Amino acid sequence: GIQIITPSEFTWQELINIFPKAKPDQIDTVYSGISKKRYRIEDAQEIEKVKKRYDLKKPFILSVSTIEPRKNFKSLLNAFSRIKDELEHDLILVGSWGWKSADINRIIEDLNL
Repeated sequence: GIQIITPSEFTWQELINIFPKAKPDQIDTVYSGISKKRYRIEDAQEIEKVKKRYDLKKPFILSVSTIEPRKNFKSLLNAFSRIKDELEHDLILVGSWGWKSADINRIIEDLNL
């Protein structure tokens, strides 16, 4: 039989909608990942260099993605604003500004993040 691999639940649902005869158990979602070995920096001098370059003074929560509504940044930002005073972490968003990103930027400003 045929087995299809998708990178997200959204794509899985789209395939079910486009191909109604496809059986849901024929479609698997496999999320993208990274190799910790490949991207791990162990050189203390290199770590300090990166911290200095990006002004990283404390631990952080990192989100890497195009910054647009479909990535649910509104929920992330609202949740972070509610707990930020209880954490020693910063929230760092890395990615290019996508469609309707002005709305997300406004939320960042409104929440004083």
